[in-house]
Amino acid sequence: MKSYVDRVMNSIKFVSDETLSLSLELLTEAFNRRTQIFIIGNGGSAATASHFATDLNKIKNVNGLPGRAISLCDNSSLITAYANDISFGAIFKEQLKNLANPKDILIAISASGKSKNIIEAINYAKRNNIYSVGLVGFDAGDMGICDLVLHSKSTLGDYGPTEDTHSIICHFLAESLSLRLNQ
Repeated sequence: MKSYVDRVMNSIKFVSDETLSLSLELLTEAFNRRTQIFIIGNGGSAATASHFATDLNKIKNVNGLPGRAISLCDNSSLITAYANDISFGAIFKEQLKNLANPKDILIAISASGKSKNIIEAINYAKRNNIYSVGLVGFDAGDMGICDLVLHSKSTLGDYGPTEDTHSIICHFLAESLSLRLNQ
């Protein structure tokens, strides 16, 4: 257990305090403007996306309005329809086409930063004035294209500690946002 926790802690220590602060500022502005927040990921990162959306939606802003967060991982019928009819690489991008507006936010969670469907969604966001935030591990893969990158450096293939680090970041942001909005 100590070895595992040490790997999580090593991953966390690489996350920039400045980037965390910028992420919190972005989420605060999103709540105050009632901006839509879309969250995506694959596998364990999909579970983190769903959990983060849940936490954000439970927070209320100063006017008592809840967050507007959607995990694009949660509609299995739509995901499999896009995967079957277009490609698996398009499952998130196509949902953004249907739902997102300029100035919305896309939060992309990926341990490797190399998933085609994640990169396609980020590229779509960039072309359509949707702000992108990446939570990524390992060597950051291709996620440097995000407007803001929360990089938790970790050993290639060390998924558990990387995914745990992303979960900790999401919990930290949700708790900090709640405290900030309810002062």
